[in-house]
Order: sequence, then C-alpha cells, then structure tokens
Amino acid sequence: MIGAGGGLVHGDEHGRTSWRPGRRRRERRHGEHGGDAAVGRTTAELINRSHLMRPPGVAGELARAARLLGVSDVQVYLADLQQRHLTPLAAQDGRALDVLLIDATLAGRAYQTITVQSSRADGAHLLWIPLVDGTERLGVLGLAVTDVSEPMMARYRTLASLAGMLIAGKSSYSDTYLQAQRTMEMALQAELIWAFLPPRTFATPEVVVTATLEPAYEAGGDAFDYSLPGNRLHVSVFDALGHDLAAGLLASVGLASCRSTRRAGGSLASMMARADHAIARQFGNDMSATSVSATSGSLDFPDAPPLVPLPPDLDSLVRRGPAPDALGLPGI
Repeated sequence: MIGAGGGLVHGDEHGRTSWRPGRRRRERRHGEHGGDAAVGRTTAELINRSHLMRPPGVAGELARAARLLGVSDVQVYLADLQQRHLTPLAAQDGRALDVLLIDATLAGRAYQTITVQSSRADGAHLLWIPLVDGTERLGVLGLAVTDVSEPMMARYRTLASLAGMLIAGKSSYSDTYLQAQRTMEMALQAELIWAFLPPRTFATPEVVVTATLEPAYEAGGDAFDYSLPGNRLHVSVFDALGHDLAAGLLASVGLASCRSTRRAGGSLASMMARADHAIARQFGNDMSATSVSATSGSLDFPDAPPLVPLPPDLDSLVRRGPAPDALGLPGI
C-alpha cells in the first residue's frame, strides 16, 4: 500500500489495482551493475537490437536490458491523446495492469511535472520516470529497484531517455502505441488531420512550441504546423469551414500546400497564394479556411481580420497594413 499520492495502489478499499513489482528473484550483482560499464552495455545492447526490434517488443527488450542495472521489474505506460490516463503496454508475464489516472497517481504526477516520483512496496523502491521524445511527453517508465543512490538514479534516467527514443522511433511502424493512446474510436476527419500534424510539443533553449486539438477524437477543420529552419521559427494555424470530413480535407490541403511551399524556400506570401489556389482549384469558391502564419516575430492573417480582438501581447505582434502577397487580400 502506498501513502499520499497513491500512484501504485494494489487492492485498496475502492478495489483499484495497478502495477506492482513482479515476484521474480531480484538479482543484486553489484559487480555487474555497479558502474557506468553496465549502462554502456545496456545502451549498446538496446541500440544494436533496435534496428530489427518489433514495436510491441520494446517493453520486453527494455526489461531484459534493465536487469543489468539491477531492475527487477519494468513497465511502460503511455499517455492517452487527451492526457487524462496512462495506459500500460502489455506486461511480459501476462499480468493485467490497470489504466492510471494522470490527475490522481504518482505516475501521473511524474508525467505532469516531468520529474521522477518514487514510493516503496514489497521491499522495493517503485520509480516512475517520465518518458519523453525531446520535450514531447509520451508517458512514464515504471521500475522496481533496490538501489536509489544518485549514480543509479542517473542510470535509470538514461534508460528512460533511451526508452523514449525507441518508442518514438518505432511508433510509425505499428498501431501498437496509437491503440494504447486512444480511449475511443476516432472520426475519419480527425484521423486524417492527426496524421498530418507535427509533434504537439517542441522546444529549444530559445523557443517553446506546444499545441493540441480538441475535441481530439472529433477534430474537423483545425490544424497546426511549425518548422525551425535555422534560427527562424515558422508557425501556421488553420481553421477550415465546418467540422466534417470535407473540413478535414480542406485543412489538410491548406496545411500540405503551405508545408510544400515552405520546404521549397517560398515566402509567407507565396505560401498564402499557393494554398489559396490549391483550395479554390480543389473545392471551388464555396469552401474557405482561415490561417494564421508567423515567422520572425510577426503575424500574418492571410484572408481576413480575426473575428475577436487579440490579447494585447499578441496584438502587438500583428503585422498591419497591406498584406505583401499576390492575392490582393487586405492586411489588418
């Protein structure tokens, strides 16, 4: 039983259950896992096997490599699309593991705060370590360990970093992780839009970008895109007319057109012109989309002024006057 925070409760008064360390014999070969050499072997083994590693087998490979660090149990939990639950990947020993609430568990606290959380159960330290890909939060890594000295904690965090990269790298080849990250069936237009989007969070020492779509499973004409070519950040936000499949197609065409022009070295004005032409050619004049594009600290509204006043801090960045594009659209 865990104290306040309750991340790893088993059979409490409410009947909730969650991950606990397995009953496998905990090996403590200090000569093997007592130094950086163990970390090097663990990392090298995982990297060498990762090229042919099946996405569903990543959790098992992590558990196998972690034994060199004296870890007796490993479990991977992924956050759902709306960041409300942590869903476990299948346990290697067939244990049934519960979904954990992000707002009410130690595992969730680790995910929210991007810090390591710990408790004790069955004589072991239970660690929850955030899984991230860059700064994009993926979930948490649960470890049952006996050594929580600072050197070993650094090695566990290294294992979690490698786990995050493996999961992110394998996610395009299987539905395994997507299925764990969903709590309901996704509408067709939402499936289309989410497939186009970049990661929801990106950061460097100079800039942070974060975005999401709601309702996540019914997203229609909303989309976003960004890129950091050199030291210039480019961001685009799209809002197509409607919330059905046609809106999803419209937003996708606008996003793809802007992205294609940007990657060819085009300016903001050329991106707007090409997107407008692509939408008009494909959908005629009965469909429309609003987009906001930003680069180097200025904002362009390519089709019309916003329908509501902008906050003062954002309004001060808006480029005013005639829009320098070939469409003849008014600036604001």
